[in-house]
Amino acid sequence: MATDAAGKAGGQRRPRRLRSARFINKKGTGVSKSIKYALFFSNLVVWLLGGGLIGVGAYAKTWSDTWGSFSNVGTDPALMLIVVGTIVFFLGFCGAVGALRENRFLLRIFVVSMTILVVVEVAAMGLAFVFQGKVKEQISVNIIDAIKIYHTSNMQTDLEDVLDNVQKHFGCCGGKSPRDWPTYNPYFNCTRDTFHSLLTACGVPPFCCKNETVNTQCGYKVFYYPGMPVSESRMWPSIERMEELVYKNGCATTLVQWVKSNYIILGACALCIVMLQILSIVGAGSILMTVNELLETL
Repeated sequence: MATDAAGKAGGQRRPRRLRSARFINKKGTGVSKSIKYALFFSNLVVWLLGGGLIGVGAYAKTWSDTWGSFSNVGTDPALMLIVVGTIVFFLGFCGAVGALRENRFLLRIFVVSMTILVVVEVAAMGLAFVFQGKVKEQISVNIIDAIKIYHTSNMQTDLEDVLDNVQKHFGCCGGKSPRDWPTYNPYFNCTRDTFHSLLTACGVPPFCCKNETVNTQCGYKVFYYPGMPVSESRMWPSIERMEELVYKNGCATTLVQWVKSNYIILGACALCIVMLQILSIVGAGSILMTVNELLETL
């Protein structure tokens, strides 16, 4: 006691030992174990999920052998998985380790990052609801961008699979309409010369076909080329049966309609995710405040 008094009188302060709150809790008023471990285990799952997304994305990149040609995130599913996985991994790490070790630095990063994420998510959902037309147009643009590189030398196989499955499962074709395929993709280009030189000309991919079939040519030759003689068009029954064979709606319209028809379920899922994020922010903030208060008593 005398030494402490002498130290204070001389203007010197003892350095604080930044110990964990669990070691300085002498009155039972430290960090709540239920909050601490709930935050730890929930973020541990998020941490592992982020690592899994990074691994899947890296494997897809390696399998497609495209590490040297990074493209737009919007047209490269593997790169998108890596980016999203990195963000999720970082947040999960800060939340899990910050909660377990009661680390103020990591908890502050977690709280700030999660708060920004929640604000961005809520703003994005609000803007998407208000500007539905803009969202539909952007979806169409993204699909057309994918169509432009479909079956070309720099095409990503995983993007091709995504586009094929979207058209198959949602019953749609192209971005705005099936005409996007012959308009934007050289493989399906529709002119007099290409019609006679390419089997795929003036057609669409097989996943645009309405009926399940093993015939990969079911969508070929379903459009007239400009100035096509009637006598020649009659030689191609697929042209006359175009609406019978191929989905007539573009995927942008179909996806927006699907969201509208499932808005209750999607809204409930989005609300649950946001609420869980807010609870994690509150839990991390609670631990951070408790640690700060206990350290002030040292």
